[in-house]
Amino acid sequence: MAEFSGDPCATITPATNSADYRSTSENERIYAFNVVLWCKRGGVRTDSQAETILTDLMDSVTRTFDKYYTFGLGSPGDALALETGYTMMMVEAAPGEWFYAGREMEYRAATLTIRVHINVDVTLIASS
Repeated sequence: MAEFSGDPCATITPATNSADYRSTSENERIYAFNVVLWCKRGGVRTDSQAETILTDLMDSVTRTFDKYYTFGLGSPGDALALETGYTMMMVEAAPGEWFYAGREMEYRAATLTIRVHINVDVTLIASS
């Protein structure tokens, strides 16, 4: 089993993907990832301190995805550059379940689901 190397820390795992037909030339793909934020409690800090740290961290991560909703590297409106035919549309961050977990120590954790929306222009893919 892998051990966390930081505190607080995060794990990111692929969750789901889906596709939606838009027109004869365009589709939308949605890739979802679960981001779990972890904070040690007990011994290292009180339960109340862990709650406060995790709440602040969840707010910070959510606000960052709200601000850079296209994974822009410069200004928030700049989109992540993808290959021809694929256009980054938006990223949405949805806070989810909070829970307690035991690993090396007891953790307080919170899940954040990130959904990445990509427009696919099939006419550009077919011609490249």
